[in-house]
Amino acid sequence: MIKTAYFIRPVLAASLVSLVLGSSSTSNWTEDSNSSPHLAAELYARLSLAYLAQGQTKLAFKRLQQGLTLYQNNGQIQLALAMYKNHEQQWQASEQAFKRAFAIQPSSQIAFNFDHYLSQRKRCKQALPYLEQAGKDVDYAKHKSAQIMANQCKVRLFTNQITNNNKVSKTKIAG
Repeated sequence: MIKTAYFIRPVLAASLVSLVLGSSSTSNWTEDSNSSPHLAAELYARLSLAYLAQGQTKLAFKRLQQGLTLYQNNGQIQLALAMYKNHEQQWQASEQAFKRAFAIQPSSQIAFNFDHYLSQRKRCKQALPYLEQAGKDVDYAKHKSAQIMANQCKVRLFTNQITNNNKVSKTKIAG
């Protein structure tokens, strides 16, 4: 049953993309968030992430390219690009896509995912503002996790500060 669920999600998302694109021409779209290319790009982003979760990186990349071709200024397609680049260990490209995604759509979801990227690189000081934003958003499903992670980050930063102060003190005593 689980395998069926993984298969159905991409198929369902692909069907939705076809419906959205079939409803209007992509040459007449506007910057409106309800426009067909915007919605289709978002669906391609979800489809890409579903394929990526299954380990189907070629299909994930193909759907990602389709979404980017339709509408690059969509926070969700940029987030999917960032996560894909992270998966492919293209760290610099991943970080740039995370920053673009957050600039386009400064949502708690994007902040939380960008935090994971920064935390993996032991950049807690940079991750903290994103965690705090996601933690304050009570409408965000993972806001409690973000609060916990922000507190862990603060403890880590404080511990590092104490360790560095002890090293300086020992150096002064020895000198």
